[in-house]
Amino acid sequence: MTSIVRAVKLRPALYGKLLGSLHSDAVQLDRLTALWAQTVLRLFPDPLRVNGRADGSGANMKPLG
Repeated sequence: MTSIVRAVKLRPALYGKLLGSLHSDAVQLDRLTALWAQTVLRLFPDPLRVNGRADGSGANMKPLG
């Protein structure tokens, strides 16, 4: 979720509303996840791989220096 918030430069005050909307039956989470992954791979065609799988979270990144 935080990557979406950063990508669209969502104001912090609206984060709770976004989270609430994702718990709605109107959101098809499988479809949203697939679209997000497709978009990330289009923007970053050579992603970092961990154990052979693309890591789109950045959680495995360590600062340099």
